[in-house]
Amino acid sequence: MRLLPETPAPARRSPAVLLALLLLAVTSLTSVTPVPAAEAAPVIVAPRYSPQTGAIFNNATGEPVEQFAILDHITRSIESAPPGSNIRIAVYSWSYTPMADAAIAAHRRGVNVKILIDSHTTTPEIQLLQKKLGRNKSARSFVATCKYGCMSSQASFMHAKIYMFSTAGSSKQVVMTSSGNPAFSAGTHSWNNIYTTVGDPVLYFSNMQYFNDMLKDRTNTSYYRTTSSGPYKAYFYPRAGKTSHSDTIWNVLNDVHCLIPASPGVGDGFGHTVVSLTAYTWTTARMDVAVKLSELRRAGCQVQIIYSQDTVDPKVTSQLVTKAGVATFNARLDIDNDKIMDLYVHSKYLLINGAVGTSKGLKVVYTGSPNFTGNSLRQNNENMLRIQIDAVYDQFLANFDYIRDAWAQPVNRPLTSAKTGPATSSGTGDEVGNAEGLATGNDYRVDPKEDAR
Repeated sequence: MRLLPETPAPARRSPAVLLALLLLAVTSLTSVTPVPAAEAAPVIVAPRYSPQTGAIFNNATGEPVEQFAILDHITRSIESAPPGSNIRIAVYSWSYTPMADAAIAAHRRGVNVKILIDSHTTTPEIQLLQKKLGRNKSARSFVATCKYGCMSSQASFMHAKIYMFSTAGSSKQVVMTSSGNPAFSAGTHSWNNIYTTVGDPVLYFSNMQYFNDMLKDRTNTSYYRTTSSGPYKAYFYPRAGKTSHSDTIWNVLNDVHCLIPASPGVGDGFGHTVVSLTAYTWTTARMDVAVKLSELRRAGCQVQIIYSQDTVDPKVTSQLVTKAGVATFNARLDIDNDKIMDLYVHSKYLLINGAVGTSKGLKVVYTGSPNFTGNSLRQNNENMLRIQIDAVYDQFLANFDYIRDAWAQPVNRPLTSAKTGPATSSGTGDEVGNAEGLATGNDYRVDPKEDAR
């Protein structure tokens, strides 16, 4: 919790000034002329935090202010919400104490704090939030859960990562789309990102509708819908289907053209579209995406991937690295050689610079909560945002380049096996247990009749 600056102590008076003040006091006792009361010293109040539109990335290896840049951004926004305003948060897990404390304090001062969290995790912070806010979805504040994913009747997860504020400081209609949960390890052990939009009623009310629809906890695996607003497009899952043509990311990649006229700043500058991707978990249920990336590599695109290798199926790695020679880097590292994994990439973004559809010089970002698993596409609640702004693409690419060059190692061959859940790290998990729904199977086939992107 931020503290208000202290009011400066009064300056020390000289003896002469003190004597004059004493004479003035004595005179006032015998005079009938009223003496105006002294003006009160001004109270210095710290300005309220007002989130702004744009991207923020944490630096898991930096100073605390860099590690917790995303978490503090959210926490300070909660602290800046005025009484009577609304906060809506949908996340998979919660173990970041300062944010829990801020949410409880907001509730106590009259903010309506509505939280939706996956039912498969429990932490002291979640238990405290449930105790202080209650679980009644009809109350002004609550912590709600769903049996599985909020739109599925089988094993799945509420895995969305959305933070909404009707008002935070001077900012209105704030939506934050993130890759990370409110967890200490989301700052200190994993690489994450968050993108904030301010004052966009289309995105704000679309995300609010998704939040309210999830609260119903009603099966609807055909829910998938999108909302466009200016340079943005929001995607809300689950998405029904059985083929590649109902896989949103596959459709995006299928629209990419690799060979383009050479031009500075377009693609790699030498006539090739650049595709950059980060992934936390990847199973064979989404092998179609790996195959498509391989095809793009062979067609002349520059394709590069950063992932956490031990939560990626070895068959996926074989497809990318062994069969296609895709430049692939592992960001799951034990940097102090104590046999505990200290770092991993948890951002899930796709960056394209080059030819997409009819555009020959497009820079576009896709970011959000979905992993490359069957459940993430077909059963889970997930949210994704497309951002078509050159400067934002440049920010994401700089983040990609930094992780790749400083905190990842080239992958030359698949691991013998991959875990069915996140590897052990030396902090409270950003994803707890088999968080990602590592479904396998689902051999994908191409069906041109199925709905496109």
